[in-house]
Amino acid sequence: MDFKNRIKHAWNAFLNKDPTPPVELGPSSYYYPERTQTKTQNDRSMINSIFNRIAIDVSTVKILQAKVDENGNFVEAMKTPLTECLQVSANIDQTGRALIQDAVQRMFKEGCVALAPIVSDDNPNNTGTYDIYDIRCGIVTQWYPRKVEVEIYNDKKGTMDRLLLDKEIVCIIQNPMYDIMNSPSSLLSRIFKKLALLDVVDNENASSKLNMIIQVPYSTRSQLHQDNATRRRKEIEDQLVNNPYGIAYMDINEKLIQLSKPLESNLLEHIKYLMETYKNQLGITDAVLNGTANESEMNNYIRRTVEPICAAICDEMKRKWLTQTARTKGHSIVYYSDPFKLIPLTDIAKFADVLSRNEIMTSNELRQKMGMPPSDDPRADELNNANMPDNPEEVQNEVEVDEQITEEAAPEQEPGSGESEEVYFDPKNPGATAPNGTNSFSLFGKGNDEQPQERPAFSLFK
Repeated sequence: MDFKNRIKHAWNAFLNKDPTPPVELGPSSYYYPERTQTKTQNDRSMINSIFNRIAIDVSTVKILQAKVDENGNFVEAMKTPLTECLQVSANIDQTGRALIQDAVQRMFKEGCVALAPIVSDDNPNNTGTYDIYDIRCGIVTQWYPRKVEVEIYNDKKGTMDRLLLDKEIVCIIQNPMYDIMNSPSSLLSRIFKKLALLDVVDNENASSKLNMIIQVPYSTRSQLHQDNATRRRKEIEDQLVNNPYGIAYMDINEKLIQLSKPLESNLLEHIKYLMETYKNQLGITDAVLNGTANESEMNNYIRRTVEPICAAICDEMKRKWLTQTARTKGHSIVYYSDPFKLIPLTDIAKFADVLSRNEIMTSNELRQKMGMPPSDDPRADELNNANMPDNPEEVQNEVEVDEQITEEAAPEQEPGSGESEEVYFDPKNPGATAPNGTNSFSLFGKGNDEQPQERPAFSLFK
């Protein structure tokens, strides 16, 4: 665009204000109304960080519509509106990754989550063949035999609306670890109770109590002395409260005994034990949470925790949003993660050599995994082994010519002087001679009659 057109069509958000009447923007909010609001017990505990870590790891796995063969093996990715929603933009507010992360967090907190097609090219209630252009996740509020009531954010009004939708068009994803996370008798509910008790103890310890004892110089067994001690205690309290520096005075015979620390319970140890058990049930470790896990720990975590959740999401999408005809033709919803993310930088060269030598990945595919631009060489897009010659027949002919030249250049050996000579030896008759009248016999050559070679044993080769 030349300079004249740039000046003509220039636009600035702060300067170009059309003189149009104000329009109704709808209700406003100081926070994102669709964002998952954590419960109080979850928000005050360390459980929410574990849920968030798993949701982020699940959202990094690529989920798309693809074509598979008769054995279910991946053939190619399909460029469909559903793939666009899952990979790029799920709706006007969320990307595809943000949608999956939000769905997993809701599923962990509620036990299940609903993914509803908001915008499609045809009415899903009238036909089973339709393309989805907008997806949102919501919470199931009411269950019916053939329908569900879902609370979903309405981006037209800016409010949370409840829609009555058919179960056939809504993906209802159940939490694979429901018994661990959401069951009333699960280990997580017990952890919440322990954490609530720990909060009570912490509040008491963090209060303004001084935890001290005043020793008066007389016995307090009588009522009169008890009243005097109570009066003296209130006087010291008033001095500490009314003095801006918190200073009080005492009699020379009075003593102030400060308690070293409050009595401790084993509540914190119980919570640590329960949390360790809970992490083991989820298949997640402290090293995974703080980012120091090795390859073996990460593979175990992905296999036990991440993959079951991804499989539940893909299976429900494939069951609800793909018709039987499409599944018969090889359409499916698949997920896969990048294996190079778990490989250390020092081992990438070794894996790249193995994959390229065995013709599994091309050079440009390996460069793409490493974040490098593709090469312009046409051979970089071919599956070939760089260590092998391009024309094996020419190499074989060269080898045959070299062998022929070597045979012609080799000197001729005199009869009986080769290394293949063998001594004829009969264990039953040691003094017998060979059938040809000599003392030597060889399978590969004739022995020397004049100078027979004596050997202590018989061998076919040496």
